[in-house]
Amino acid sequence: MLPKCEPAILFGMWRLVNNMDVKQAVEIARSYLQEVFGNELMSPPRLEEVWLDEDSGVWCLTFGFYRKPDDLTKVIGTFSTYSYKVVRVDDKTGKPLSIKDRERAAA
Repeated sequence: MLPKCEPAILFGMWRLVNNMDVKQAVEIARSYLQEVFGNELMSPPRLEEVWLDEDSGVWCLTFGFYRKPDDLTKVIGTFSTYSYKVVRVDDKTGKPLSIKDRERAAA
């Protein structure tokens, strides 16, 4: 089972204990998202939030972007949908681990 990502508060000299900084994690995650979703993207992925789960050593990065409509959304008259995806990146290796839908906050 994959560790759950929760926002972590980063203070002080956090770069000294991590293997990559936030800019590296963002670039890896954005490139992976563009590679996986390719021609489905109608807009560049926009960074929404980022945090490091220090217990598991995994960066969690949320991106939002417009996707091309599928057949169902075309039928109901929607021409694009805005998606939020969380990309998980291993801090030690820099390897993307997963992409999943962002969980919606309870109203």
